[in-house]
Amino acid sequence: MPKKTKLSKRQKTIIQMLARFTSSNPVTVQAISEKLNLSSRTILRELPKIEEWMEQNDFNLVKKPRVGIYLDENQEQRNLILELLEADKSKEVNVDKEQRIALLKKEILGSEEPLKYYYFTSKFGVSEGTLSTDLDEVEAWFENYGLTLIRRKGLGVLWAGAESDFRQAVVSLILHDAVTGDPESINYQNAQLKAYEGTLLEELVKEGLPNVVTEMLKQVEQSQGIRYTDNAAFRLNIMLLVTIERIRSSHSITDFQTSGDALMKYEEYQSAAWMASVIEADLGIAVSAEEIAFITTQLLSAKVWQPKAMDKYEAENIKNRQVIIHMVLKMEELMDMNFLDDRMLIDGLCNHIGPAISRIKMHVPIENPTVDMLKEKYLDVFDAARDASEIIKAETGIEEISDEELAFLVLHFCASAEKQRTQREKISVIVACPNGIGTSHMLAAHLQKAFPEVVVKKVIAASTIDPQILIDNEIDLIVSTVKLNVNFPNVSVNPVLLQNDRMVIRNEIKNIRRKEKHTEAKTERFKKGRIRRKEIEYLVLLGEEILQVFENIKLSNVSEVEDKSSLIRLASELFARNDVYAETIERNLWERENTAGTYISTFKMLFLHCITKGVRHCRFGYVALKKPIVAAEGVIQGAIVVLVPEERYQQDVYKEVMSEVSGTLAENDKIIGYLLHGQRNEVAFELEKALGNYYQRIMKEYGEI
Repeated sequence: MPKKTKLSKRQKTIIQMLARFTSSNPVTVQAISEKLNLSSRTILRELPKIEEWMEQNDFNLVKKPRVGIYLDENQEQRNLILELLEADKSKEVNVDKEQRIALLKKEILGSEEPLKYYYFTSKFGVSEGTLSTDLDEVEAWFENYGLTLIRRKGLGVLWAGAESDFRQAVVSLILHDAVTGDPESINYQNAQLKAYEGTLLEELVKEGLPNVVTEMLKQVEQSQGIRYTDNAAFRLNIMLLVTIERIRSSHSITDFQTSGDALMKYEEYQSAAWMASVIEADLGIAVSAEEIAFITTQLLSAKVWQPKAMDKYEAENIKNRQVIIHMVLKMEELMDMNFLDDRMLIDGLCNHIGPAISRIKMHVPIENPTVDMLKEKYLDVFDAARDASEIIKAETGIEEISDEELAFLVLHFCASAEKQRTQREKISVIVACPNGIGTSHMLAAHLQKAFPEVVVKKVIAASTIDPQILIDNEIDLIVSTVKLNVNFPNVSVNPVLLQNDRMVIRNEIKNIRRKEKHTEAKTERFKKGRIRRKEIEYLVLLGEEILQVFENIKLSNVSEVEDKSSLIRLASELFARNDVYAETIERNLWERENTAGTYISTFKMLFLHCITKGVRHCRFGYVALKKPIVAAEGVIQGAIVVLVPEERYQQDVYKEVMSEVSGTLAENDKIIGYLLHGQRNEVAFELEKALGNYYQRIMKEYGEI
């Protein structure tokens, strides 16, 4: 490859002057020499090098005898020439490959005209070969966002693609620069300031628009009864600001792939339309229907925290919960671990999967800085999750799940796996010495350093040791600086922890591990100690309500109803003791339905539920319609009825039982099938099994079984 022509300071000065002259106003050699105080012969001697440089960089320098010299380029290209000359003055930019690639992405996305190869080789001080390798990586990154990187000699480098994809790419770049470090410890206030510096959002900050957008998102949260996660709120804020800036600069979306008609059924569409009206009123810019659809998809794809404890049928739809349960069972099979009993894991995955499916189906990419870390430290979990995610793809029709999306699921499983490993591996230790100070603290420090599996819970005086208290606090071992005469596992060692002491402790830990394997059930009962009257009352009430549920299941088969109102009236009468109670239940069901109704489209049924004074105990039933009706939600073939008594002092128990019922419906496909076919005994059997297992689990927690 021929070496690029190097320009001298004088040659650059001549080019800077030539950049000001056009075909309608050429400049002569004589004029240049006079302006620069050089001889005409000197100017003519420099021109061949200048022509060579222009040709190498695809610029057109025209020389016409008896007319003059000029650049046959538009103003954009003239400005680029001046930028190249400036870049060449300080071309040794001290950046590594990663920084260079990030700058390439920004430069290309930030320009509406092709950028010459020489601009980059000069700016970064690299060869064309190095630049070409860098652009290969940049091109792959662009493809992830549906954009095309055009690379042509003579033309330069530029991007092409849909406006919606461009915005996703720009937001990704801004977030990548602004958000660094552990996702759990990000200061989003600082990150927001970084996101505005040196980006297309800088001008918007001066106008105070970030505050306007933040306030709009708060109004959306309030109207929908949700709260965005910090990361989701930050991303939405940046995306909305980018959207405003692009609309203002005449780059509106005109061909968005998801139509507004398909999105109108979502509450987020109404929020997006309201936001569009605020933008139009405050900024005086028109927001098209395509833009409203685009904003809707961003709101649908944002991850939310539920602002309060909610029943499982409210937090996500039943279909998604069933998909998660199937995936978790597959993960158990692949990793030989118990995930299904981790309710925090199940609820966390269910809370995440809805927005994730929306993002994937609507082609909204998401950033996840933990991908590489998870692959490095938890490759077994990552690979298992990839295999198990085939269930999600099969059940939802999704063709591909990116590593970024998969990594969020992996994080949930990693947290559960670590919790199980920690519970299984850690040894809880009390350190004792004659008076509880001095040497015992030195011993505690040595223990933590020598035995990573040991957790020193407390340092105490030997005279205060009470074996029952240690049992209640789940302590495994006492390590003491004095010999002890207590009926509890203990070893006495030197405070500086000599080699022989370490061997003694290691052997004792092995004994504890061995005993745990053979006496786990017995230990669980012993650890809990005595339960109190209040706990006994709670267990009795819990058992009573569980019995009330599966002993009073009602399935009603109705030949015909006129509409949804008639169906709700029938549902109200299912468990009412008289007309007054029926009216109370009906009123409460409508209040709940008007606030947030639940329609299970997969099974074409309503999920009617409320807290009411119309019943004394938890009730579960189903109203089947022989002739389906059509309502705003769609075709309705029946309604599940879940009633929770409005009793102040026992409310927690009632909610707990019925939340478990709704969770069982979500997790057990059979029950829905039995309801649809009117098989009451089978429904009762499945609920009895599920609630019985739940009661057994609660009893174990209290040490009764």
